[in-house]
Amino acid sequence: LDIRHCFRMIFIETINRIVLQLLLRKSQDLTAVFDEKCGDFDNSAWHIISTDDNALCKISLKLGGGAEVFKKFDVVEHLKEVAPEVKVSTNEKTEEGYDFTFKFDCTEATTETCSKVASLRKHVMTPPFKYAFDRFEQGENFDPISFHVRDDESIDIQMTKDNLTVVYSMCFNNDDDLMSAKILLQEFVDVKKHERSVSAAPGFSWKFDDEKNVVTCEFVIFKTHTNPKTRDRTIDRLLTFRTYVHYHLMCAKSYIHTRMRTRVEESLKVLNRAKTHITGQAAELIK
Repeated sequence: LDIRHCFRMIFIETINRIVLQLLLRKSQDLTAVFDEKCGDFDNSAWHIISTDDNALCKISLKLGGGAEVFKKFDVVEHLKEVAPEVKVSTNEKTEEGYDFTFKFDCTEATTETCSKVASLRKHVMTPPFKYAFDRFEQGENFDPISFHVRDDESIDIQMTKDNLTVVYSMCFNNDDDLMSAKILLQEFVDVKKHERSVSAAPGFSWKFDDEKNVVTCEFVIFKTHTNPKTRDRTIDRLLTFRTYVHYHLMCAKSYIHTRMRTRVEESLKVLNRAKTHITGQAAELIK
């Protein structure tokens, strides 16, 4: 499992492609009718309804662990700032089983606008990081921030004198996944030491708590990662880190299984070539 090539591996998108396709379909055909549900990362889910009598899409979003962020931070104001064309109203009756519901007008919706809506889960999770980054840039202390991304996994953000630390807790119920995760995470530590191309990346360390069966990952963030030019990318990488790790663990397992099957097939070919074909009286005796 050589993770020195991980920076050429797949980074996880924050856009929900299913939601984006539905919104683009509606913007191109205002009479389009659909009622679709789809999942998203970290136990979140979408429900999008469109009728043929108007250009509005009714969108409900279940945030999973992000519901805690939605309650603690002024998410609606943040959404108005990053996507003013997306009209999110808290007065809209929330669909049962979801955290908030809003209507989106597709009449003059552009691809960019639809992409912002499809990235709504990311924008909902952004305010804690934005708050911490702003305070850090201004040199103002703040109380440690903690919120759950899943029921048993959380993110903690705290400030020190010279940097920010973002602590990510992850659980691995499968022992094989835990073993592979340890290898993967250690490669993150080693590649930082040996590869000059990633010298500007955040510092990284990890440890495993045997009693709680939890892996704790710590990122050390500096002002080069929190300035206005780089902060969006930093937040994207931090929010998708858990998904990134699990995705590549599954890829590694799939690769190993493929190699195993190939090896078995090659061994069977060798065995088949080694068979002797008995004919005549000897064959009759064997029967």
